[in-house]
Amino acid sequence: MAEQTLQGQWRWKNCNFYLEWWNPLIGSIPNSLTCKETWIRVVGIPLHLWSQKVFQEIGGVCGGWIATEEETKIKNHMKWARILVANDGRKIPKEWEFGGLSEAFGRL
Repeated sequence: MAEQTLQGQWRWKNCNFYLEWWNPLIGSIPNSLTCKETWIRVVGIPLHLWSQKVFQEIGGVCGGWIATEEETKIKNHMKWARILVANDGRKIPKEWEFGGLSEAFGRL
């Protein structure tokens, strides 16, 4: 009874909705669909390395730098950096090491 009641097309305040039961694939990107770019969030970048050059290097490690979010560029928030990379998001490294630093500081 609940399946018949909830599933299907609904209209509320002049908006159409299509309801379906949740499953693990709802809202995910199907394997047949390929993305060319992905936004990544990098946390743990030390203040002295907060620069466009570093963002481009991180993007290069992740498949190719495309752009840096405006909020990141103007240092509006510095808890993380958001970078657009040429990657489908499936093969992003979890850690990254800049130059010759002995410990990895960036978590992607």
